[in-house]
Amino acid sequence: MFKKNSHLLDFAFLIGDALLLVAAFIGAYILRVNLDPRPLLAPVFAHDFLISTLIITPFWLIIFATLGLYNPKTSRKPFRFIPRIIFGTCLGMMALISFQYLFDLNIFPARLVIFYALVFTILAVIILRLIILFVARFFRRHHQPRILLVGNSATTRDIAEQILTQPETGQVVATFGIKIDNIPDFSDTDEVIKNLRKLKLDSIIQTDVSARDRLAEQLLNASRNRFISYNFIAEEPEFYNSRNQAVINWGYPIVTISETPLVGWNLIVKRLFDLFWVIILSPIWLIVFAILVLCQKLFNRGPIFFIQKRLGQYGKTFKLLKFRTMNQKFSGQDAIAIFEKMGRKDLANDYAKNRKIAQDPRVDTLFGKFLRATSLDELPQILHILSGKMSIIGPRPILPDERDFYKSNDSVLFSIKPGLTSLASVSGRSNLPFAERVKLEIFYVSNWSIIFDIKIFFRTIKAVICRDGSF
Repeated sequence: MFKKNSHLLDFAFLIGDALLLVAAFIGAYILRVNLDPRPLLAPVFAHDFLISTLIITPFWLIIFATLGLYNPKTSRKPFRFIPRIIFGTCLGMMALISFQYLFDLNIFPARLVIFYALVFTILAVIILRLIILFVARFFRRHHQPRILLVGNSATTRDIAEQILTQPETGQVVATFGIKIDNIPDFSDTDEVIKNLRKLKLDSIIQTDVSARDRLAEQLLNASRNRFISYNFIAEEPEFYNSRNQAVINWGYPIVTISETPLVGWNLIVKRLFDLFWVIILSPIWLIVFAILVLCQKLFNRGPIFFIQKRLGQYGKTFKLLKFRTMNQKFSGQDAIAIFEKMGRKDLANDYAKNRKIAQDPRVDTLFGKFLRATSLDELPQILHILSGKMSIIGPRPILPDERDFYKSNDSVLFSIKPGLTSLASVSGRSNLPFAERVKLEIFYVSNWSIIFDIKIFFRTIKAVICRDGSF
């Protein structure tokens, strides 16, 4: 159910295993080669041994992953993961020894290096996982997810009793349909929905959901609008399919409804994708950034940056940073009001309809027009990507007063971080009607994949180079 915590914990296991594996092999090498005066079987230099270790590590992690050591069903329970760590480490070492003899290579300088590496890896990985689990449980005891429990069956009562006896799994702050001592309960659907925000919920769990459950539909819609996780246990087995993946919690298959595939490990993949490109391209964008700052000082008198409130993930406001392109006197003013004062009713109507205009009279310098035409005014948003407020690809970060234009779709669009570029940006760009842009952004959020991101990334580069409109 608590997917965000789960994937972060498994990511910590993955990073920890990789670091400890390298450390165990290096420690084994130092202990036998540098501290033991006895002769070696083969002269393997430290540099070569380190390179071999770095090559081995990804394959070793694949063995661990195959054994389920990064799966919440296995990685949270010592009696399950300890035997698998021992088996996986022995399996990896046997494969490595077989590879060494099969291809007549000198990977290990002595047999004791194999033994030391085996023991160090098993002990270090097990101890680290136990420490991580202890720390995670400590924080969960002090930061339990706040749960609204909905239902009136034996399943509902069983889950409630398990949560009460295992406080690290959550805190039932209210119920609907079942009464539990000292916990507020609701008897009216409208009352529940009205109080969802006051309860400061992290999650709703509804039991015994059927295909024609009106209450489930109402709770799902209300939770979407308030960015609360909605989870259910279904009566019919048809609910448990590849589209609705269930996670076993408290002994029951619980389905979490998500607006996007961008959950769990996919979140980590997307974050790594963002950081990879920002870091790899840093020599380029840092130089361009510095040049543009200098040019702003020379050609656009006044502030270098334009700062504006925008809506990010979960509808939270943040201050968006851009290079200033328009005349300073227009900063912070309503665009439609400005165009009407200019006597440009046509521009006011276009902006009201599409939230963009092709030739903006507020941009009154050649350099400002150059920044707009090349989309280089968006470059400072890379800083938001580094800080985690934005992603390279995602829905455009909208103005607070634009939220009404999205109607019931804002819960979908705000379920992920806004992006520097988007599917809408490379599918017609400024020439695309506003309603069509919204449809494309909803399609992207609902059908996200890393391949999708890669395609949009390279299409963005092509669009900027070809100067196909502006973002």
